[in-house]
Amino acid sequence: MPYNVEDGQRPLVVLCPNAGLPAYPTWGPTLELLLPQSAVNTHAAKTQVQVQDRRIRRTPMAVMFTGYNEEECVRSGQMLYGMYGMELAVRQEVNPFRQPLWCYERAGNALPSYSNGFVYGWYDGV
Repeated sequence: MPYNVEDGQRPLVVLCPNAGLPAYPTWGPTLELLLPQSAVNTHAAKTQVQVQDRRIRRTPMAVMFTGYNEEECVRSGQMLYGMYGMELAVRQEVNPFRQPLWCYERAGNALPSYSNGFVYGWYDGV
């Protein structure tokens, strides 16, 4: 069943495969829905922008992202901390369910690179 914000509930797990958070600023509104209230308040105070509280806060939730390489995960963590003060609970762990073949087209920095190769994220226990 598709998730509906208006029904007052929220998902237990959110998985964002190969998200590329630092490369796509369009993640901003989605992150504000998923982040804990304290992180959104930190962002609003830094930018001095009114952030409408549209998030659903009723049940614990795990939010996990995957990335092609470890560097992408590190940069995503730095971005989340810099913008929202958000500390990751899971930092650039090797994803045991990653694509088993090396992504040659993504290997511009000589780091191991796999589709869904590394996982990072946080748990919001409410």
